[in-house]
Amino acid sequence: MIKKHVWEILLVVFFLMNNLYGKPQIIGSKVLSGDQFNASDIFSANLFIDKENDIVIEVEGPDCLWLNNKWVTTKQYGYFLNGFVKDGVVNLVFKPDEQHIDIYSVKKNIILEQHIPIGDFPTYPGPVQVIYVPGDTNGFYLLGSQEQFPRNPGEFMATVASGGHGIYYIKPVWAEIKGQTLLKRENVPYGGKADESYRVEKVLTGKDAIYLLGFRAQEQRSSGSGDKPPTPVISHYAEYDMNKKTLVRVQNVYENTPRYELGVTNEHINYFYGTVSADNRDDGNTVVVFSWIRDRFIYTGNAGIEDDVVQSQIYYAQCGKGKFNGVEKIGEGFIPLVKVDSLGNVHVIWVNNNGSLVHRAKKDGKWGDEEFFLNGVDNSKTKRFGKYICAEFDKDNNLNVVFLSNEQFVYAKIRAD
Repeated sequence: MIKKHVWEILLVVFFLMNNLYGKPQIIGSKVLSGDQFNASDIFSANLFIDKENDIVIEVEGPDCLWLNNKWVTTKQYGYFLNGFVKDGVVNLVFKPDEQHIDIYSVKKNIILEQHIPIGDFPTYPGPVQVIYVPGDTNGFYLLGSQEQFPRNPGEFMATVASGGHGIYYIKPVWAEIKGQTLLKRENVPYGGKADESYRVEKVLTGKDAIYLLGFRAQEQRSSGSGDKPPTPVISHYAEYDMNKKTLVRVQNVYENTPRYELGVTNEHINYFYGTVSADNRDDGNTVVVFSWIRDRFIYTGNAGIEDDVVQSQIYYAQCGKGKFNGVEKIGEGFIPLVKVDSLGNVHVIWVNNNGSLVHRAKKDGKWGDEEFFLNGVDNSKTKRFGKYICAEFDKDNNLNVVFLSNEQFVYAKIRAD
């Protein structure tokens, strides 16, 4: 309770500073965790806004739903997959068992709309989610992924015979949902190669299109065959027209090589991709942000890890109808999120090394300065790479944000224009 009051006092201070210095204004806030659950148990959060401007927040870990200004448990619905807004109503997808998925509409109550048998549809290694396409005849698709072996059977058999488990690749698959029936699954066309994996990280939809953002790599997964050199991983964009049933655009956004290096005096360095976020513009383009991370630490045996220094660079790109101009570095920090407001302006928020929530906007093709509008955001190493911050614009063009701060789960409404 004391922590909650301290946080509320800090919010008043932040509010006054924002008004004084013209930064994004906090126009409403509250601590949501309270006595309902321990905020440290949260490992993912999702925020949705319906046509009435009501907010629905789903948190994984405590498995709760913020609905009608109170928390309700979702444990009885099974494992949460994803959510979307259909005709102004929030829909949530759960997996109650291995053989079904359920789609619920969320208004004043949680109502089961579809109970769909999925049979042998591959749910491993994931991710699995329902895609809603407003302009498509059927509207719903189930996205998953599966392990696929190379076309060359000799290569596969040779690896097995040598004591390995074979070479395989992870490929996305999907199937149309018609009523309560899942139709035949198909490979998702994304414009890549047969001898590579493609893991979908983000799915967006337009009136009659699906936009995929993910990572493709020629990673050969096998055991018993010795260490292999690291291979480049490409951040990849693909646009699929659901009416024409064809891939209309592909773009390699960024290429780098996740790797592990040994330095001097027990120095270890990891390089890897961090959080990926994307949103659609009304002009048919998709804006993307992601982070590239360098984690340097000293391993001292029984003493554990010391001198841990993490550097994370945030990059921005625009994909779609216009000319692709590559990526540009726009800041340093963790858990970047990108959102487009009703005027078409691009807003990016992230957490910096000092635990401040940073906002940067792109208007009329030009980036503004970095603006710091909240302090005390959790940026511990265990929270730097998960989905602990989410945001959505409401119909009044206010940015609604939830995040972890001082062991509390906090909501804030921000005027960011």
